[in-house]
Amino acid sequence: MTGQSRCDLLAKGAPNGGVIVCRRSDDDFGGGGTRVYAPFGIHTDLSHPLSVRCPVGGEVYPNEEYPDDGSGWLDERPGSDTQGQRFYFVGWFNHWFLRWLPEKIETMARLWFIVDDERYAHTATVLLERLMEVYPEMDGDDLTYDGSDWGIYVKMLPTMWEGEELVNLVDGVELMLPLLDDDFLQRFHASVFRPAFEAYREQPAPSNWGSVWNPPFARFAMITGDREILDYMLHEHPAAIVPTLDNQFFRDGFPYEAAFSYGSHYLYAAQEVAAAFGERGEWIWAHPRMQRAFETYADLIILDKFTHFYGDTGGIYNRGLTLGPALLEDASKRYASPKIARYLRQAYDVHGRSRRSSIESEFSTYEHAGKQPDEGLAAGDELASTLAPVKGVAIMRTGTDENRAALYFDYGYAHAAHSHADRLNINLFAYDREFLPEMGYPEYMDSVQPTPGGWTTHTASHVTVEVNEKRQLEGVFGDLHGFVHGEWIKYVDASCEDAYVHADVDLYRRSLALIDIPGGAYVVDMFRVRGGEQHDYLFHGPPVDVTLRNIDMTEPRQGTLAGHDVEFGAKPDSILPYHVDNKGYQYLFDVRQGTVDGPYHASWKMADGVTFSATFLPAEGEQFYQTSGLPRPSSKKPPAMPFLVRRTQPATGEGLSLFASVLSYTKNTPPVISARRLPLTPDSDDNAVAILVEHLYGEDVIMSCLSPSGFASSADGRYELHGQFGAVSIREDIPPRMMLVGGTSFAADGRSITLEDGSTSATVQEVFDDRLVLDRPLPAWTVGEILLAMRGSVQSSYRVERVVADTVYISPGTWIGKGRADRYDRDTATIFDNRDVFPLGEKRNRLADISGMVYPEGNRNYYADSWLVAQDGTSHYRLTSGGFPGFVLDREQDLSGIEARFSGGEPFLLYDLGPGDTVQVLRWKEG
Repeated sequence: MTGQSRCDLLAKGAPNGGVIVCRRSDDDFGGGGTRVYAPFGIHTDLSHPLSVRCPVGGEVYPNEEYPDDGSGWLDERPGSDTQGQRFYFVGWFNHWFLRWLPEKIETMARLWFIVDDERYAHTATVLLERLMEVYPEMDGDDLTYDGSDWGIYVKMLPTMWEGEELVNLVDGVELMLPLLDDDFLQRFHASVFRPAFEAYREQPAPSNWGSVWNPPFARFAMITGDREILDYMLHEHPAAIVPTLDNQFFRDGFPYEAAFSYGSHYLYAAQEVAAAFGERGEWIWAHPRMQRAFETYADLIILDKFTHFYGDTGGIYNRGLTLGPALLEDASKRYASPKIARYLRQAYDVHGRSRRSSIESEFSTYEHAGKQPDEGLAAGDELASTLAPVKGVAIMRTGTDENRAALYFDYGYAHAAHSHADRLNINLFAYDREFLPEMGYPEYMDSVQPTPGGWTTHTASHVTVEVNEKRQLEGVFGDLHGFVHGEWIKYVDASCEDAYVHADVDLYRRSLALIDIPGGAYVVDMFRVRGGEQHDYLFHGPPVDVTLRNIDMTEPRQGTLAGHDVEFGAKPDSILPYHVDNKGYQYLFDVRQGTVDGPYHASWKMADGVTFSATFLPAEGEQFYQTSGLPRPSSKKPPAMPFLVRRTQPATGEGLSLFASVLSYTKNTPPVISARRLPLTPDSDDNAVAILVEHLYGEDVIMSCLSPSGFASSADGRYELHGQFGAVSIREDIPPRMMLVGGTSFAADGRSITLEDGSTSATVQEVFDDRLVLDRPLPAWTVGEILLAMRGSVQSSYRVERVVADTVYISPGTWIGKGRADRYDRDTATIFDNRDVFPLGEKRNRLADISGMVYPEGNRNYYADSWLVAQDGTSHYRLTSGGFPGFVLDREQDLSGIEARFSGGEPFLLYDLGPGDTVQVLRWKEG
């Protein structure tokens, strides 16, 4: 291909259209696929410029029958399945050609640098010259995918990609600096750097979309000395590096974004910015949130290699997931952290191990550039149970070596970016696998298509409870009520009523116990729901066939779980996929109903002989449905797998459903022989439950209430709990073991375990970053336990590190952010930071804003009842809400002088707790 022909591919002006929107396997379009970004693949064929070549039939579009002048071809064929849809053939080529062009230019430059062949440099230079000619006039307004998609274009690509491709251009230019004169560099700055910067500044992006722009901005600034770009990158856009480190790396270390990969974007972007600055970038690594971020990702690791696929991550098969070794190597060079050292070695096992080197590092004089991770750094011990209090994730771990098991529990994160509607979802890991897999990353990335919201991200595809056939509200957070890592029981309890504010739910809470038995463990699951007319406990195991016992099933009926007349995958009329009124049940077919009479069982046997089992302990009037669902409904690969539904319909909206289950796994004989609910006395709490589990090694009794003041007594008088949780384990040849959590007594067959108090409480008087001064000293037994802090309607959690008189040292810290008071509105008592850098304050799903969905109100704002504090600590104010669009001060406090104190760019700090807030620590005992 000649230089001129290469240039001709880069047409002047805006490339019309964005990318083809065909998402069906329609024969007329060669089974063009389903992914909105890549319906015909992701690589253009330069022998067919501005065209699409069908990967199945080989025909080329546009053509005489399907013309496209750049604005797309509209399907007006009567009766066509795609009638009314527009197909962007030219747009698809433009998009993917521009997507890969900068990378190809960088590759050519790198080849010239390595082999000194002028042909590569010539090709790269020709393409750069042409790009500099057309790039300033490119207009992203004509590049949206189909006019309604949420992808925001900057100049030539969506914002989440253009920043990355600009880095490739910078790399290519830097490699060829020996060949390029000052005039070329000045023109490159004027034709690419400045237009890209100005276009992004016109419509800056939050979250990972914005963070990926920090590396190119840093590179631009370092090459050109452009102070305006540097200041903007550091301070002024929604993902600017300084406010991002302060506010979008949260106090538990997790970066913004509800999915593993998208959250890790923040770490990779910070790494690249620091590298661009060289020695002057070490302040980024020194930020306290950076080290905590790496350690909190390490806390996610399960069985040395797994990370649960939370949010838009992965798929049905989880073979291991960690941060990349190269990133962890950089972290290990800077932090003497045994936990990070252990995580790096786990990452090597998942990804492979090779010495990282680059042209840049080989020629760098910077001390960290060629340094390898410290092989002598001792790896940390194997993790015990871990808690991420802002992320809302608890991982309960038990066992050693091959007998290890872990229970993952997600109780809620305060934003919706790349999230799933999956509050109180669980997963169980053992025997080098997971048993309750995620469906994973959405098949489509388009707000107007049914699959992302209709299935993959929907409540219906998770292991939780759906209320009133409605999707959970996304972007809401829950509350922790108990977290105990005992010797033989690991107990966790959390709620998230905000997930169903639109269904009048006032109790949505899950209590879980991971109980040791020889060779492994089993799980007791107790899920309580009150409010709404219908409660569906949703469950699935591994993607293999299920065997049911002690239940009679009907033949499959027509339609789907959404209705006899609702076809598979049918998009609900007038309901957009992410809306809470989308049932999600249109993806569950082959519906068979079961007759329930006592405990019933489901088991999944895998190819290597491992069996996962669930024993369901039904409530009165419980209905059961066995259905089939496709993990990936459009591709239909892998094949359909079983999805189970336990349904209750309380007599009134105030009725309580209590779903009890026992989950186990084995390589041989199933360990759980039977399980049943024990009848309770009438004076027991109406939310109490008692469960007897008989297994191969003895029997266990578990009793559960909702608070330290709870009460439950078995009808036969054998068991009685005054407290939140109690358990007794009877094994052959050893004395019975007992546990009491958050209570004063638990009795079993004449034996008892007691505590003087079920918990201890105190009131906060002063707050520091790492400690609280209380109105009374906490007892010595609180060290190492979880402190539950209450500030009005919001609860948060900390670990007690040590107690010195009336001061308790805690982790993670109390500081939750730093803002800038750009203006104060006296009428609403609101302080505004114009940069929109506080994502946890969002009360809406971004897709709702763009698509026009009306989302329910009533969920809590993360910053409600937190504290806005002057940077010098001389004044502090209680907030009623915060984040987006501003921080609203409680008018019940003295606000005199606030306008003078916070205006004109005055910095302020945000703290989780303040004077008058209360703290509580549950007491527990084993014996």
